Amino acid sequence: MRRARAAGAIEDYSDEEFEAIVHMLMGARGYLSRRYSYSADGVTAVPDHVISAYRKLMTRGLFNASGDQDTP
Repeated sequence: MRRARAAGAIEDYSDEEFEAIVHMLMGARGYLSRRYSYSADGVTAVPDHVISAYRKLMTRGLFNASGDQDTP
């Protein structure tokens, strides 16, 4: 993420906001790993649908880009 930010691919976030986002993403990945990789049968790979959902969220976001997302 640091390289993407330095290359200008990530914009419009203060240093404080960027740090918060990094921790959110780390938490999401950790939780998804625990939820989908570990079971009584042992450790398995995260299912493809989880990876696909994560990738879509990171590249497209959750909402359509219509209007100001800062306003409720």
